[in-house]
Amino acid sequence: MPTGAVATRAVVEEFLRVSAGGDPEEVAAHHRVFGDVCPPGKGAVTVGEILVDGSDAVLTGTSTQHVTTTGREFAMTFALHLTVENGLLTRHHMYEDSLAVAEAFER
Repeated sequence: MPTGAVATRAVVEEFLRVSAGGDPEEVAAHHRVFGDVCPPGKGAVTVGEILVDGSDAVLTGTSTQHVTTTGREFAMTFALHLTVENGLLTRHHMYEDSLAVAEAFER
């Protein structure tokens, strides 16, 4: 198994691949709820950069989603900080435009 930044990038890329396919993976509750109200196929996520430093990775990108419960859409840029230890994701911190998301969920 690769070590260091190579292993981190491999785990992050697998996380992105599985998440894009609709499998909840390690942050299951978040992805299940999000998938229920912002279904795949009604939005788009684009990852711009993946920066890796040892066990840490930061992804930047954009997301546009449709909220089924309100009929509204939101668009935002984001940064996602992931930490990989022993081949597992141990940190998942999302930095997003929380106001845009909250407004899309308002009834």
